[in-house]
Amino acid sequence: MNCILVWTRGGTSHHDTFDPKPNAPTSVKGEFGVIDTAVPGIQFTDILPNMAKELNRFAVLRSWNPQNGRAVTA
Repeated sequence: MNCILVWTRGGTSHHDTFDPKPNAPTSVKGEFGVIDTAVPGIQFTDILPNMAKELNRFAVLRSWNPQNGRAVTA
């Protein structure tokens, strides 16, 4: 199994790349349009056409939280 982590600290936001909000108010959604991906029902922004075409070959984790791996202490 292989894993590629794309960490864009200070880079593009999630709604400008992998999680567009086309039906959200203008103040929420990004400036880019949306395109369908190879997986029905999933859309990316139109700045990622090659990734959208190949989505059936990888997974996007949209709900990952960096605190999930951190031990909680009282």
